[in-house]
Amino acid sequence: MKRIAAFILALTLLTGALALTASAGELDYSYIEQYSDAFGIEVDDAGDAFIYLNYNYPTFRHEYSPEQYSSLMYSDILVLYYYSDAIPVWRIWIETLSEVTLGITAVSFELDGVVYTFDMADSVVADTLYGYDYEQCAIVMGAVNCEFWLNLMARLEELGSLDAFETVQIPVTLHGAAGDLTFDMPTDSLIFIYFMGEAMVNLGDIDCMYAVNGSPLLGAE
Repeated sequence: MKRIAAFILALTLLTGALALTASAGELDYSYIEQYSDAFGIEVDDAGDAFIYLNYNYPTFRHEYSPEQYSSLMYSDILVLYYYSDAIPVWRIWIETLSEVTLGITAVSFELDGVVYTFDMADSVVADTLYGYDYEQCAIVMGAVNCEFWLNLMARLEELGSLDAFETVQIPVTLHGAAGDLTFDMPTDSLIFIYFMGEAMVNLGDIDCMYAVNGSPLLGAE
């Protein structure tokens, strides 16, 4: 998996979000093995694993996007201590390329009329890529933001078919130094999130979702 180095770098900024609240127990990988054509697993030298989808990462564009490059929004699962007391961590990643410094400090999702705003101030990796400003942050699902992911998964579960995902609109706003940038979550991003959510539940039932704190919510209104 080409982005492992970036993922490991980002982990150093996610200490609070990854703080353990409980044991996840023994994990069941049968769902991922059943759909091995869709899912991949890669283990790093530290003994942590990354579960990802074998598809191109979903892209989006925003006000400051370079003409030739888009940004990414996708989902994966980090499995801490893969060979021992494994703890799965479900994440939604946003990677931006921009002609200006966005300075992302928070990310909001509007779901069924409720705006959920996540604090990203201490969890953004900033660099340059292809000569443009690059920022990467991971929104970690967990105990402190269960209202969001429970409502999101319930909304996606009721769709019934992948074609129906095209009917769902979830505005996403990046808050930061460049102001508020809003875009609609790509359909492919929703599909990534849905399959990773399903994988999480199958790994260890709903209880494993509460094994980490998750990214703090600044508010839901």
